Amino acid sequence: ALGFEGLSQPPTPEVLAAYAAQWGAENPRWRFVTGEPEDVIGLVRHGFYLGVGPPQPTGAANMYDISHSSQLALVDGKGNVRGFYGIEPNEGLDEIFHRAQHVLAEQASKAVE
Repeated sequence: ALGFEGLSQPPTPEVLAAYAAQWGAENPRWRFVTGEPEDVIGLVRHGFYLGVGPPQPTGAANMYDISHSSQLALVDGKGNVRGFYGIEPNEGLDEIFHRAQHVLAEQASKAVE
C-alpha cells in the first residue's frame, strides 16, 4: 500500500512516521512517500490516473483543503494500474481485496519461474 503526502508542503520522514503510527499503518507493505506538490500531483494524475486538485488554504494555520479522488488504484509490482475501486464497503473494498490477492499470487508464481 502506498500513501501520499506533500500536496501542500512536503512533510519530513518523522512526520510521515508519526502519521503511519497514528493510523496503524506500520505494516512493512505500507510505504508513505512525499515530494514537491507538483510532483505528487503529477504522479497521482498521470501515474495513477486519479483526480486531484491544487491545495487551497482553509484559513486555519497550515491547513489546506485538497480535492482528490476517493478511489483506490490497484497497482502491480511493475507499476501497472490493474483497476480502480471505491473506498466505501459497498463500493469495492471486498473486490479490491480479492483482486489484490490475485495480483500477489500472480507475482509470486512469476517469481518462482
